[in-house]
Amino acid sequence: MTLRLCSSDLREDGWDVLFFSAMPEAQFSTSLGIVLLVALSTHVFYRRPPAALWPALPLVFFSALIFSIGDLLANVWPNDSAIRWTGMLMVYTGLLTIAPGWWLFTTGFSEMVGYRKVAFRSGLPVLVTINVLLWIGLVTNPWHGQFIEARPLARSEYGVLWYATALVNYVALCAAMFVHAREGFFVQDPTIRSQCRFLVAAVVVPMSMNMAYVFSPVPLSYDPTARGYALSCLLFLFAVGRRDLFVL
Repeated sequence: MTLRLCSSDLREDGWDVLFFSAMPEAQFSTSLGIVLLVALSTHVFYRRPPAALWPALPLVFFSALIFSIGDLLANVWPNDSAIRWTGMLMVYTGLLTIAPGWWLFTTGFSEMVGYRKVAFRSGLPVLVTINVLLWIGLVTNPWHGQFIEARPLARSEYGVLWYATALVNYVALCAAMFVHAREGFFVQDPTIRSQCRFLVAAVVVPMSMNMAYVFSPVPLSYDPTARGYALSCLLFLFAVGRRDLFVL
């Protein structure tokens, strides 16, 4: 969850300056990510990628879009508990669907380019089942509190279900990244190798920003994950235009 600070509580040590200076920047980054995701999704729907990448590719973009919209809601209305909770639901729904979407895309892309050395190729149903159970844990968090607890002026307290979510989905994303990295070395076609390196970067950028936020020893003023999605979109758009990514 993105750490949300209430302006009425910020009175000492310059926290008010930090809060009000960080929020416009967070909102701008998230809004930029939303615009780029909508543009990229529109382009993909208009040009239609090969059947092997459908519907995995739209699912990845749509998951990132859900996350970004939820993050924007929580940033714009941080003091409204109902809107903030809606934003949280959207943020974690996006996170719980993007890893299965990436793995589905990774297996489809590997099949399309003729790369067969993909371990756990049939592991998608297991990942989806686990994430559905974790999503139920998220939705029922107000009753059991085992997913996350928000704390003003401090890092949110993560519960056992949050750690399970982080472990399962980070592993799935790292597995997808590993497959594309190997493709970038072992596929014979130089164009495909170049495309695979863009795919690795598209996974690494938002995931590393998300990990930096949740594992930072000092609580950051806002979650930069949406900014990572914006950067990934720029990488995608460049690769689509210059490297024939997705054969669009």
